[in-house]
This record gives sequence, C-alpha cells and structure tokens, in this order.
Amino acid sequence: MGRVDPMYQFSLDASPKNITGTERCRQINVAHTLSVYQYTCRGLFERDKLLFALQLCLRIMTSENKVPKQEFDFLCYGGAGIERADQRPNPCPEWIDAGAWDNITALDSIPACMGIASAFEQGQRDWRAWFTSSEPEETPLPGDWENKVTEMQRICIIRALRLDRVLFCASRFVRLNLGPQFADPPPFDLRAIFQSSNHRTPLIFVLSPGVDPTAQVKSLANDLSTNVDICALGQGQAPVAMSLMNLGLRSGSWVFLANCHLMLSWMPHCDFRLWLSASPSPKFPIAILQRGIKMTTEPPRGLRANMLKLYNLVGEEQFGRCQQRLKYQRLLFSLCWFHALLLERRKFKSLGFNVPYEFNESDYSICHDLVIVFLDEYPDETPSMNLNCPFGTCVFFSII
Repeated sequence: MGRVDPMYQFSLDASPKNITGTERCRQINVAHTLSVYQYTCRGLFERDKLLFALQLCLRIMTSENKVPKQEFDFLCYGGAGIERADQRPNPCPEWIDAGAWDNITALDSIPACMGIASAFEQGQRDWRAWFTSSEPEETPLPGDWENKVTEMQRICIIRALRLDRVLFCASRFVRLNLGPQFADPPPFDLRAIFQSSNHRTPLIFVLSPGVDPTAQVKSLANDLSTNVDICALGQGQAPVAMSLMNLGLRSGSWVFLANCHLMLSWMPHCDFRLWLSASPSPKFPIAILQRGIKMTTEPPRGLRANMLKLYNLVGEEQFGRCQQRLKYQRLLFSLCWFHALLLERRKFKSLGFNVPYEFNESDYSICHDLVIVFLDEYPDETPSMNLNCPFGTCVFFSII
C-alpha cells in the first residue's frame, strides 16, 4: 500500500491493544463455531437443528470441564436400570408416576443433586406447584434449589419430571451458554448457498413431503441470467441426464437432476457441479453427500422464521413488478402472515386441520402472482372480493 500512496504506512505496534490474545482467540472460536452451526443447519431438518445446537454446546462445555459425566449420562439415559427393590417409597404417587420417580432416584445419586428425593417428601406442595406450571423451565425451583443448581442440572430435573418441556429447556440452555444466535436457526438463503459453492461442488436438496425446490432454482437462475436444464430422473433418463451434464460443462449452464433417489445405481458416476434433489435414503452415495452442500427445504418453525423465508422467495425483480407498490407491500405481508399461520397450525395435528395437508411454496407462489395480477388490473380500488375467491376458495380452503 505504501507504493499507492506514501502516507499508507502501517505497523502492528500501532494497532489497538485493548484486546488481549486470549480474548482474540475466544472471539475467533465463537465466530468459527457460529459459521459451522449455520453451515450445518442448511442440511438439517427443522426437528434436528436444536439437537445439533445442544450437542455442539455440550461438546464445547465438556471440553472446558463444565459438564460432569454423570449429569450428561443422566440427560441421555435418565433413570434406566434403577433397582426398585432398594428404592425409597414414592411420597407423591398421585402426580409422580413410577418412571418419573425412577428418574428422581437416579438424580439423587448425582453429588450435585443429592437430597432432591427427600426434598419431595418435605415440600410436596411447592414441588407440585412447580410440576404443574406451564413453563417449568422458566419457573424458579422450590426452596433453595433455585440457587443450588446449574443450568445443566436444571435440564436434568426437567428431564426427570417434565419430559415434554425438555426441548424448551434445551433451547434456553443453548441460548444462555452459546448465545441467542445458536437457538434460532438462520433463514434459508439460496443465493448465499450458491455463492459458497464452486463448479466442483454439487448442491443437494434433501427433500421433505410436499416441498419442491424447482421454482427457487429457476428464480435464482433467472436473477443471475443463467440457463438451467431440469431432468426428473427415473427409468430411461440416464442418457438424458448425461447429455445435459455434458452440455452444461461446455456452455456453463446449470443442470438440475430431480428425484435422484429413484436412480441410486447411477448416482456414483456423477462427479460434476450439479443441483440435485433426493428424498432421504441410506443408499445415497456417501461421497457425494460429503463433497456436496446439503440443504433442507421444509418450512422452519415459528411465525417469524416462516415469514422471513417467504419474503426471501420474492426476488428484487418480482418485488418491483407490481405498479401499486404500497398496496402490494401490505398484501404481501398479509399473505406471508396467513401462509405462516397455516404452516404453524399443522403442529396441532387434528386440532389444527381435520385432514392434514402439506401447504407448500407452490400455494404461496400462486397467490403471490395473483396479488400482482389483480392489483395491476384494478388500479383504482383494491379488489378484495376478487382476491378472497382464488385465495380462500380455490387455493387454500379447497384443500382443507
């Protein structure tokens, strides 16, 4: 830089000294851990992302000697193997079943939690109030146990009595020990994933029911002014796929091979940069999975995460298509909110919908395109009735 301008003279001696070497190493470790977490989350289903974050957190804390082995083993196995002949009587059989009391007995053998079994005998009313609370992971423990236990021991107590709240407690544990960014998975961003790849790296969509990533790949290719050739694999499609790959290698275009799980015997011969999609299969070539960038395309959990993903599906060109900009922005928010509510309602199973249906991005994309069409056709007034009919009657509620 000194050749560019004589004033560009720098020295490490003049660099800020307020950060010590130990602190700098800690910051690098945190940044690297977050990068690994975000990269791995791309290829994990929503149900497994919190499990990975918890595993990552426990591995780090174990390496720092912050998690005793007995507590970790209890979190994994609970009170399995307890000899009930030597067990003290259950003081609260009306609300603590035999399995939960086995867990408490096993927990009582851990040095840090010794005496918890007798605590139930002495404070039945307080423990029952804690047990029946809607959020026991946030409710203070009875007596002096709130100040005695660590967060790891709190998870063990939750695991012993309220197995239904372990996931919520695990999320709290990860948030407190690693940071909130590890408890909230990053939104799906196909453009960022593409930019992290190269011509030797296949990009693999791990499919879930009702999800088709074809529209997203087409949209990204259109934004980048790139041609994409699509081949749905199946009987007799191997020559077609090979021809498209050879053409893509010569011209620099993209090739998207869909449903690779239907032609697993042909997959080991793929050694090029490709967009692939496949349902989970134990016979899928391990070499391709290890070399490729894996992505799951199922809806995330939570209204906020779902809305972020739906907004990311709308590119800059699509966002600027509609002439009625203000109305379009408001209706887009309403559509994202409505679609996210439908996705979240599925978690209640038969209480949410009598007949379960996997609402997918195609339903959302159709309604999004209809919003633009109707707003441009009716510039003077918002065509509410015209929008309610295709949205409610044709797209969403006809399915329900």
